[in-house]
Amino acid sequence: VTVYDAMGVSIGLGTDWIPSGSMNMLRELQCAASFNDSYLGGYFSDHRLWQMATIGSARALAFDDVTGLLVAGHAGDVAVYAKNGNQNYTAVVDAKIEDVALVLKGGEPLTGNQAVVDALEQDCDPLDVCGVQKSVCLQPQTGSTLSQLQASADMEYTIFECGVPQDEPSCVPARTLTEDQIDGSTIYAGMSSADDPDADGIPDAMDNCPTVFNPIRPVDGGV
Repeated sequence: VTVYDAMGVSIGLGTDWIPSGSMNMLRELQCAASFNDSYLGGYFSDHRLWQMATIGSARALAFDDVTGLLVAGHAGDVAVYAKNGNQNYTAVVDAKIEDVALVLKGGEPLTGNQAVVDALEQDCDPLDVCGVQKSVCLQPQTGSTLSQLQASADMEYTIFECGVPQDEPSCVPARTLTEDQIDGSTIYAGMSSADDPDADGIPDAMDNCPTVFNPIRPVDGGV
């Protein structure tokens, strides 16, 4: 990913369902931030991570003429977060679900802090999110209440978790099985050490990028 960035490639950040990805975009942002700090030597700023989750993803999917930026003529999809002592983009990257103060979809309130949402929209459903009272306005978007939508969806997962979601994949990179070592590729457990702080399985004395996680991959022919 650092090579892509150095070459000017637009990078988008997204997630998948829990068996193969983070539960939501905030969890994915924190995963990326943790990977950045632990394995990339802090290469990306919080501003760049935020860009990946917004305009970067919009560009990757060719939606940047519709969304990804707060500009006239684009969809009014907006998320507002509590700062909690953080500044600027760090407030988003470090945010938890209870810190989501307001979400607008197409300019209309979808969810957020109860007092804020109820001042903008009526007949919304109350929802306690990790001790913070929220409101969810699904009727204008779906024609259903929150409870009706949950019942009809027959969901196998909860809509949120206050801690680490059950069975969410780890953000720690690891390739530890001996059969994974192909054509000189690196074996690593994702654990930093004094002579391998980026945890890519290559000691600093032999590592061309000692602060960036760049293991030798099976496709690299041992280089």
